[in-house]
Amino acid sequence: MKKIVGFFIFSILALAYEVDNFTERYVELPDARKEMNIETNRRIGLAIEKANKTTPPSCNSEIIENAVHNHLGSFIIGSMETYADSSDKIKNHKEPKESVYSLRSLSDKLKGGIMSIAGLNSSLNINGQYIGADKFGHFMDQGYSYLKTFKKNKKSYDENVKAALLSGIQMEESYYGLGATGVKSFGDLAANYGGFLFWIQLTEGSNPYFKCNEGIWKQVRSFDWADYVLPSWDEAINCSEFSSDGFSKAVDAQAKSLENKYNKLGYSYKFVCPVAPKECEKMKKYYGERAPMILSPKCLQAVSMNETTYSNQNPSGLSGLDTEQKNTQENGAHR
Repeated sequence: MKKIVGFFIFSILALAYEVDNFTERYVELPDARKEMNIETNRRIGLAIEKANKTTPPSCNSEIIENAVHNHLGSFIIGSMETYADSSDKIKNHKEPKESVYSLRSLSDKLKGGIMSIAGLNSSLNINGQYIGADKFGHFMDQGYSYLKTFKKNKKSYDENVKAALLSGIQMEESYYGLGATGVKSFGDLAANYGGFLFWIQLTEGSNPYFKCNEGIWKQVRSFDWADYVLPSWDEAINCSEFSSDGFSKAVDAQAKSLENKYNKLGYSYKFVCPVAPKECEKMKKYYGERAPMILSPKCLQAVSMNETTYSNQNPSGLSGLDTEQKNTQENGAHR
């Protein structure tokens, strides 16, 4: 019984990680895209080997889906999340001494006690985007869960996608977010949806990752995180919601304090969410009618003014899809 309870608590802690994308966002980080791509594609290679050992050989898509998930995901802590957080090849920002959540009340700390116990996950730079390491777990694991929900429903494509998105919202409003930490992360929802787009393109659509011939699976294109990571994954842009007005005000107060601190030093850095309203406007166009199920109300209502740089995370210069090309992703997948 103790083992079962311990496993349950560990699982909740694993699912309840939050990140601070505010406090150190203007401290430059090297781009981790190259290392994350190398490791991801290495694991994909292992997944192909496993899929091709299936007896008898089969082109059933579930074989490669399960193999990829076994090597890139997990049912507790995502393996790519762990790699991003702990690899000595990846430079990231660890939990700051005083996080953006540090001013929340004792009552809010107790209500969202899992955050206090688990702490905060690290943040890193992927192609100029500042995101939490937990987003890789959301991408692979919750994206995979979206795929299962999508396939389970036997309605229209759009209705099936909506069902998947709603399942993610339900998770964020319960044990993945509000119920455990007091935080509903729309950044998590954006990463979930990005993962869903990956999974539905695994073997189908106009440009799949894998093709199968007579039971032998082959990778036909490489994976690149820049094809998926967007500003909407960043909680300082796609603002989170909190379990109480007091919690929300405490986060804004700490963000304002950071702005004042840097203003005194001559920097016009923005910390109050959304730090980049222009990026919110881009994301509204990108997600279209699905935006209300992925973007926060603050991001949906954001209006861009004269903006300063919203982070010091410089892109690597490696090739990747731009926003216009990304708009074609879903249109060419699983119709």
